[in-house]
Order: sequence, then C-alpha cells, then structure tokens
Amino acid sequence: MITADKPCNIWNKVFGAEGFTTEVKLSEQELGIVRSLIIKQWLEVIERAYPEKVKVFEAIGMEHYHEKADLIDHKAIWPKVARILSKPAMEAMCAMSFFKKMETEFGKCEVSQEEKSGWGEIYWRIVRPNAKDDIGPLHADAWFWELGHGEKPNEKDRVKIWIPVYCEPGFNGLRVVPGSHLQDWDFHGEKRDGFVKPQFDEKASGVVAQLLNTEPGQMVIFNDKLLHGGALNQGMKTRVSVEMTLLFQKKN
Repeated sequence: MITADKPCNIWNKVFGAEGFTTEVKLSEQELGIVRSLIIKQWLEVIERAYPEKVKVFEAIGMEHYHEKADLIDHKAIWPKVARILSKPAMEAMCAMSFFKKMETEFGKCEVSQEEKSGWGEIYWRIVRPNAKDDIGPLHADAWFWELGHGEKPNEKDRVKIWIPVYCEPGFNGLRVVPGSHLQDWDFHGEKRDGFVKPQFDEKASGVVAQLLNTEPGQMVIFNDKLLHGGALNQGMKTRVSVEMTLLFQKKN
C-alpha cells in the first residue's frame, strides 16, 4: 500500500488491462477529516427532518445507523442531493494530498457536477447490513452519461474515485469486473428513483465480479467504463463510502 505522496502510475492501471487500482490510501488524518465532514452532514439532514430524534443517532454513531434506521423514513431522507457534500467540504477534500496526486497523474482535475449543484459533487452512501435496496446493480458509470445524466465536454476524460469511510473488509465494499472497460456491454435505461438509470443483466452476461478487500480510506480509482457495483453488506455495521468523478484533459 502506498500513500498519496509516494509514486504510483495510476494512469497505466486505470486505462490499462485491469481498469482500476487500489494502491492509494488516505492518511489517518485525512480519513478522520472525511469522516467528520460526512457525520456533520448526516446529522444535519436528520435534524432537519426529525429534530426530536437526532440525539439518538448522534449517540450511536454512523456505523450503527442501521440499528435505529426504522425510526425514520430511510429512502425518503437520503436522495442523492441530500448526500452531496457542501462546497466548503468539497474544497477541503480537494486540498488533500490524494487530490494533488491525481493532478500529478492526470493534469488539472475538476470534480463533475451531474446534479448541477454549482460546485464539484462529492457524495456519500449508506449501506445497511443485508439491505438489498441500499446497493445498485452492476454497471459502468459511462452509461449514466450516455443516458443523458450529466454533461461531459468532448475533450475531457473521466475517472471515478470510490473511498470506503467505514467498512468491514471482506464483508462489504465495492465489486468490480477487471478488464471489463475494454469491451462494450449491452444495457438499457430504466426509470428508478425519479430518473432513467442503466440496467445491466449481470446473470445473462456471464461476468464474474470480485469483491475488493479494501480497508477504510483505501480508495478505488477506476475507469468510468469499468463494470462495478456495491456488494451486499454481510457485515455487522453500516458501510459508508464517498465517491466523486474527476474530469481532466484527454491525453493524446
């Protein structure tokens, strides 16, 4: 494992044979900052909707959110727009060493904003134990762009970053299909949660996705054409992750 200040040829791994790398990890200090930013927003959203219950969640902590999730309307309170970090929080993350590492590898980067919030959108996810509805199907992020969700300038390339913030390695995390970015896959659009999302028939495709054994702070940097998806949380705690898409100038 290398930290963001050590050399790693991310470009060759993301655009090469496998399509991803797990070799960059947040420092303990950076991980602590990211956790505090997410927890702050998590509690603020709960307090706005359920002011009488926020103390309950504050007391148990985010890893144990699932233990009290039945006290609130989980699906209604956590649309994507409620999980986009504020502009100051986004700027704090973009000042971290990992982001500087990305710009060393890819050149000047900007965080995409598919929801048109007005700033780069870094957002987080909550995945409760054994909650099938908390994870999406296997997909490639490029498919969302093809279906019209977000706008990408023609001269730009994209890379996705997924970071486990709270996780139990081997029991939950991200599934990927190594090398899948090198071929085209059939998918169709399906309306879910208010807009058209890509739907892929994983069983019919015959692909085998592998669960990456990532530790908290160990980021997965991957090609936006790579097949990936969340794994069913078979752990004992709530899994929390944060993700973003980086846009940067295409290389010849």
